[in-house]
This record gives sequence, C-alpha cells and structure tokens, in this order.
Amino acid sequence: MNPRIREVVIEPGGRRAKVSGPIRWDTDEKEATFSAVIAQMGPGGMTVLATGRNGTPFKRLDESGAPKDLTWHAHVTVRSGGSLVTGNAEGWGVAAVLETSNLYECYPWQVPDLNVT
Repeated sequence: MNPRIREVVIEPGGRRAKVSGPIRWDTDEKEATFSAVIAQMGPGGMTVLATGRNGTPFKRLDESGAPKDLTWHAHVTVRSGGSLVTGNAEGWGVAAVLETSNLYECYPWQVPDLNVT
C-alpha cells in the first residue's frame, strides 16, 4: 500500500472538503479504509482542522477478480472554528488495510505543502 493525498477540493461554505488520492495495492491486500486530516493556519494563527474517512471500504479486486478501486476518496469536516480556504495546507492520512491473512495493517503518511482548491 502506498497511498497519498492528490487532491483536496473545498465544498461550498468551506466547512467540508473532498480528499482523494491514488491506491497502489500490494498483492496480499484485499480492501482498505482511509482516514484524512487537513490542517490550515487561519486568521490570527487559528488552526483550522478538518478530519474524516470514507464510509465503505475500497476493494483491490471486484467479484470477477479484475482490478477495482485505483483511487480513494473521503470527506473531511472542519472540527474547529473557521473554514478551509484555497491555498497551502498540511495533510495526514492513515490507510487501514485488510490483508489476505484477514489481519489489518495501518499505513500512515504525511503530505506537506498540500494545495487546497
């Protein structure tokens, strides 16, 4: 698993955003759930923090064994005061991956200098 955040798109009002990125599956992985955190500095040094995760796991293969999900997405919601705005941000994520052994492995990552649109 080698997930990344490729895009953060603000929804109207700035209190929610759609976060997405590529999925690079390993052959021993079945499905994954993604959590994301986006942080920006607001006016007066206030931190605007948005968190969220996808609702349904993404799957490596469909029922016929063909490749299925090659990108992930989740919605994040601002948990503090303020709103997300276009510009620079920091991003973090965790992929909770179900492996063929039926055990989960977590893959955390950070994306500095993330562009929010």
